Amino acid sequence: MPRIVYLDPSNQEMTVELSPASPVVSIGRLPDNTIRLQSQSISRHHAKITLEGGRIVLQDLGSSNGSYINGKRVEKQELHVGDKFRCGDYPLELRDDERAVSLPPPVRQASHSTQSAVPPPGQGGFPPPPGQGGFPPPPGQGGFPPPPGQGAARSVPGAFPPPPGQGGFPPPPGQGGFPPPP
Repeated sequence: MPRIVYLDPSNQEMTVELSPASPVVSIGRLPDNTIRLQSQSISRHHAKITLEGGRIVLQDLGSSNGSYINGKRVEKQELHVGDKFRCGDYPLELRDDERAVSLPPPVRQASHSTQSAVPPPGQGGFPPPPGQGGFPPPPGQGGFPPPPGQGAARSVPGAFPPPPGQGGFPPPPGQGGFPPPP
């Protein structure tokens, strides 16, 4: 069903559907309007949108500040799905979910390979679990042990201290472990 979408004063998205059962939507400041907008740029009875023989038409009702479709002032003109229109300074949009075609691509599943399973930027998803591909872990958070002579991996609760002469790091506060040998 075609619907008119706008933001209420608390910035919450509101929707009013057009259908054969309710083919007229009125817009204005007075309470008898379908869409009541409290803005000084909106007239008491500013405009109406009607479903006329399968067409959706916006008609300005002689308002002081006008009605606009895609930036052009109009008296009476057909609206199309996706059109952005204004009554005075108040923005609205005509949408129709049944005609929506563009769907986001599916999120790829994490693979067990060494290749990254993180979706391309802007396509959502989460990084794969440790050991299942993706980026290497941050320093000190797993992965391969450090090269000889460059210290040992961080201690974990219940682990043994590093062998003598290989140093070690004290664990972060509250994570247990053993300090390096003297």
